[in-house]
Amino acid sequence: MKKLSCMKKIFFTLLFLLGVTFNICYASTFTVNSEEEFKTKLFDEFRRGEKYIKIYINNFKEMDADYIQNVLNSVVDDEEINWKCYLKELGFSVSENPYAVEINKIDYAVTDEEREFVNKEIDRILSEILKPNMTTLEKEIAIHDWIISNVEYDKTRTRTRPYQALTGSKKAVCIGYSLLTYEMLDKVGIPCRIALGKVSGGEEHAWNMVNIDGNWYHLDTTFDNPHNTNNTKNWNVCRVGYLNATDEQIKKDHIWYNDLPKSAPVSISKLHSMNLKNKEVWVNVGQVIVPKLEFYPQTAINKDVSYAIPDDGIIYMTYDEKTGKDTLYAHKVGTTKIRIISDDGNFMQDMIVHVGAPANSISLNKTNVTLKKGGFVSIIAKVNPSNAYSNELIWESSDSKIARVDKNGKISGVGKGKTTIKVKLKYKPSIYKILNVTVQ
Repeated sequence: MKKLSCMKKIFFTLLFLLGVTFNICYASTFTVNSEEEFKTKLFDEFRRGEKYIKIYINNFKEMDADYIQNVLNSVVDDEEINWKCYLKELGFSVSENPYAVEINKIDYAVTDEEREFVNKEIDRILSEILKPNMTTLEKEIAIHDWIISNVEYDKTRTRTRPYQALTGSKKAVCIGYSLLTYEMLDKVGIPCRIALGKVSGGEEHAWNMVNIDGNWYHLDTTFDNPHNTNNTKNWNVCRVGYLNATDEQIKKDHIWYNDLPKSAPVSISKLHSMNLKNKEVWVNVGQVIVPKLEFYPQTAINKDVSYAIPDDGIIYMTYDEKTGKDTLYAHKVGTTKIRIISDDGNFMQDMIVHVGAPANSISLNKTNVTLKKGGFVSIIAKVNPSNAYSNELIWESSDSKIARVDKNGKISGVGKGKTTIKVKLKYKPSIYKILNVTVQ
């Protein structure tokens, strides 16, 4: 038996950066016909956690122990092996006629019992959080949300494995978060990588990259975790926005040193917050009510909302087939409150709505004005009836070379001649008044 001493050194150096997949282990024997097939099969068997692997080799050139050692080293140096296998030590022997490699000493940092538990526990969790017909993105978000809601950061920095993230105090360091994220996403067929690097301040850190519908994004469940509240370390602080971040976004506080795919240029994410800018509005009967909502991030996948309306009859709602959205209308005079609810139910905002009588006319203190070139006059306009709340007006000159008017009804004489000024109700332009202007 020949031990791979160089590999042993690699494994112990990377002890806290390696991972496992969680499948039941069986002795494995197979035949390969090329170096690439050898590497692929070996990778798969390490992922399975096999303790004894025998490989029959056809059509290998330069078949000797040194060659096999180099091949094995190249597999171990592959980042996927480092992430998923958590190997500690390997030993192998080579035989001839036919050529065969027996890897008969494989030490892992996890037990068979841990593998089996994690495998079953992930199946159980996924059965609870995933629903039929979910999209790839929806599955990823469900997994992300479960991890950040149920796993706490291990401030002792000793819990590195998914098993530790799922048992006892359910704590783990960043590599534990990343490996658990990897295993859960892999279970549902979502391609995922583990990024190894540093964060602001120089701390070693691990996170994920995930492929959603052909595009790669960064995913850091450690940074997104609301349980992480140790302000002495930047990467323990509760943050949002690390779900499907781009390279440019993640570079603000992450640096990676392993070879990763380039991210998509635009992030896709879940909704983190919703803010209502016009929390109190004044409108008239018949007017459309438009909540001015701000969503963070703007790239959130679902910014739809629903409305909870009292049965006082002041507001009514219709469904607009053209836009696929609900439209709110002021129905009768009074004051009421609308509750706006995000589609996922996580965010709510209340809007106070004052509904006045429907406007029916505009009155002016003057209908004919004469002024000199360079002079000005202010016109007073009133919306009728007096309890019409929405009374914003728009002023327009039919010939600005003769007279101009500002938004407050101040008319300025520009050049000699006659023109008209039109003042109309902003929300209902069909209600207007005409003013005749002569400039001398």
